[in-house]
Amino acid sequence: MIAVRKRFHGRDELCERAHAWVRAVNLDTLSLLEEVIELSASGVGTMDAAALRTVHALREREVRSRNQLLLQGLRLKTELDEFRLPSRTISPGCASRSRLGRQVAAAVLAIGVQATLSTGQGMAEQTAAPMQQAGGDQEKCCTLGGTVTDASGAVVENASIRITNIATNRAIRLKTDKTGLFMAKDLESGKYDVTAEAIGFKTTVVKGVEVSAGKAARLNIHLEIGNWGGCCEYAAAPMKAQVDYVVRTKPFTYSVGEAQDGGTLRGLAKLVYGDKKMWIQIYAANRDVVSDPNALRHGMSLTIPPSHQPAPKLETKALPPYPSEAASQHVHGDVAMDVTLNDDGTVQEVKVIEGNPLLNRAATDAVTQWKYRPLTVHGKLVNRIVVVLTFDKNGKVH
Repeated sequence: MIAVRKRFHGRDELCERAHAWVRAVNLDTLSLLEEVIELSASGVGTMDAAALRTVHALREREVRSRNQLLLQGLRLKTELDEFRLPSRTISPGCASRSRLGRQVAAAVLAIGVQATLSTGQGMAEQTAAPMQQAGGDQEKCCTLGGTVTDASGAVVENASIRITNIATNRAIRLKTDKTGLFMAKDLESGKYDVTAEAIGFKTTVVKGVEVSAGKAARLNIHLEIGNWGGCCEYAAAPMKAQVDYVVRTKPFTYSVGEAQDGGTLRGLAKLVYGDKKMWIQIYAANRDVVSDPNALRHGMSLTIPPSHQPAPKLETKALPPYPSEAASQHVHGDVAMDVTLNDDGTVQEVKVIEGNPLLNRAATDAVTQWKYRPLTVHGKLVNRIVVVLTFDKNGKVH
C-alpha cells in the first residue's frame, strides 16, 4: 500500500510515518528475541522463582508493546485505505459528463444508505442531536448514544453500529462520526443488543441495554484489537511445509503412514520416487520386514534406498511360454520374484512376491534356468535380486 501511494504521490509524510512504524516493529521484535535468547541461555534448563518473574515481566512488556504497535499500525492503515488512484485523463468534452456521472452515483449511493435507516436516523442528524429532548418528545421516544474507543482510549470513527430490539428483532444500523460518537433516536422503550464492528478490531456485542422514555441512555464501547491483515503476531503458529520426498536425499528412513503412501509399496514408490514401478527397489531394501507389498503395517519403519542400485548382469535367460490356461481365461499381469543367486551367478532359489497363480509356475520355472554375471559391491557379493516378468495381453512375455 505504501509502494502504490509513493508511485502516485511520492514519498509523502504518511509514507514516512508508515516506514518508521515498520522499523519500530522490526526493532521491537529483534529486541524481544535477544531477551528471550539471553534468558534461555542463562537458565540452562532450570526455572526458579526469579526466572519465572523475569518471564512474566517480559511477557507483560511484550503485550504492552504489541498492543501499542498494533494500534499505531491500524491507524496508519486506516489513513492508507483512504488513498484512491488518480482518475484517468479524459478529454474536456467528457469532463462534465464524467463529473455528472459521479455526482449521480454519489446521490444514488446516499439514497441507498439512507433507505436502510429509519426516518430521521441520518448520521448528520444523529450526531448533531442533543442527548436530551424537550418535554413531550421524551414521552414518545427513546435515545441511545455513546462513544466507541480503542484500547488506548482513542476514538474509532466510521465504526459500524447495529442496535437490535430484543423483543421485536428490529435492527437499525449507523456509523460513528469523526469523534467516535453514535446516536440512535426514535427507539421504542425496552432492551437492545448493540453490536460494534470496525476494521482491525474484534466485533463487540453488548447485550440487554435498557432504554426508556424520558431518559437518554448512554453506552460507551471499547474495542479490542483484532486481525486486520498486514501484521503477524509474535506467537503465530508455525507453518507445516509439505515434504517433497522425491527430491529428498536418499537413503532415509520412512515411517508408513507419515504421508499419503496408501499403505502399499507402489503408493510409497510413487511418493518417494514419483514412479510406482520403483516399488521393487524398496522391497529389495526391506525384504526381511515386508511380507505383503500391498498391505504395509502402519508405523512400519522402512529404508528408502537410492533410485539406482547396482545389479548383476543377466548372461543367460529363457522366457517362459504363455500358460494355455491363463491365455484361455485372458489372465495377464506381472509376476514379481525374490531370486537368490549362487556365487557363480546361477539361480539357487526363486520365491514369488506377488502374481497370479496361473502365471507363477511358468515364471519361476523359467527364471530358475537363468544365469547372472557375479557382481561385488563394496567387497560384498550381490546374491539377492528382484525379477519381474510381465505377461502381456497379446500373449507375449518380457
